[in-house]
Amino acid sequence: MRALAEQGCQKIVFFPLYPQYAGATTATANDQFFRALMEEKWQPTVRTVPAYFDDPVYIDALAQSVERAY
Repeated sequence: MRALAEQGCQKIVFFPLYPQYAGATTATANDQFFRALMEEKWQPTVRTVPAYFDDPVYIDALAQSVERAY
């Protein structure tokens, strides 16, 4: 967080790399992110990414990844 503040960052999109929402994964990542942010006086605008497991763009990217691998 400090490095982002020092670089003049005003906005953060926090993107946990879990496509589904689950308390043990996405919520834990979000909790840790906001816990780190609480320790800073600098408070940027923050957005989090919602679950995207069923987003057609994500599904297509997975399919292309599998196709390339095989």
